[in-house]
Amino acid sequence: MITSARARTLWQIVLIVLILVNVFEVCVSIELRRQAKQYFFGSALPKPSGYSSDGRYVAPPSASCFVLRVSSDYCSFCRLDEDEYLRLVERAKESGCEVVVLAPKLGQLSSESGDKGAVQLWYIDFAFGRSLVPYATPQTILLDRNGRVLWFNEGALDQSGLSRSMKVLANAVR
Repeated sequence: MITSARARTLWQIVLIVLILVNVFEVCVSIELRRQAKQYFFGSALPKPSGYSSDGRYVAPPSASCFVLRVSSDYCSFCRLDEDEYLRLVERAKESGCEVVVLAPKLGQLSSESGDKGAVQLWYIDFAFGRSLVPYATPQTILLDRNGRVLWFNEGALDQSGLSRSMKVLANAVR
């Protein structure tokens, strides 16, 4: 027969084991997320290219830098950072950057949505598409003239993200 002291000790052991299992799961989750990071700073992506909403082919532009935005008309988070994103776009255009907007799937971005000066790609070239992980929206990625990742943000931009992107942008176009 199990005494109450013995039962308490048994429950304490069970709780400790469960806590250790949870800690292990959290550590594995963090490591998997770290390894699955979409973009590594300094890694090169192909320059953006594909077909626009009107069906014309958009060749990889030569620009001093690129701002890529993965967005969707159905993404409520994509509207949360509209002011911050537009300020980044304005500064990027002043610096000679090309702004490219694309959606995770065809039909998720209307031709009227987004910044009017941005190139909107509805279909993207295979090499460019393979380098992206488009399923998290919004994403904002800053590339240098050679397509190297200088900065990226997954999720809505906040003031600190905007500030970091502006600093990187200023250094990129010197």
